Amino acid sequence: MVDVTAPTGENAVTLVALTAPGGSFRVPFNLTKVVDRFGPGTYTVQASIFDASELDDAESNPVQITV
Repeated sequence: MVDVTAPTGENAVTLVALTAPGGSFRVPFNLTKVVDRFGPGTYTVQASIFDASELDDAESNPVQITV
């Protein structure tokens, strides 16, 4: 799961994906639509792995994107 938090602190997007056997994943989304809805500023993106059969639960470090 990937959560994108808007500059206001609101949850802008939650995306769900399945992980590959090595734990990688790909979750494309349209950032332009998110910014159109929530406005410019610094967004926080964080990925989480949970309920995976071959991987432990984990969270990435938050990454900030300024647009």
